[in-house]
Amino acid sequence: MTVVKYIVQPGDTLGNIAVKYDTTVSAIVRANGIKNPNMIYPGQVLKIPSKHYEDVKSSTYHYGMHHDMHPHHKSWY
Repeated sequence: MTVVKYIVQPGDTLGNIAVKYDTTVSAIVRANGIKNPNMIYPGQVLKIPSKHYEDVKSSTYHYGMHHDMHPHHKSWY
């Protein structure tokens, strides 16, 4: 499993981020030491444990709302 850096966008929740990256809210909470899963904010950088995405360089970030990034969302291409 790799860890992707993700920048939270307005309207994001840990639940929709978890679905996008095929992981769980619990895994994201653990990876980031989040005390309140309901309190994330736009611009926050999260580490996302993911089976399907690779963070090629340490300076690579994934941004919210890029629906075409997930292999299960072919209808968004």
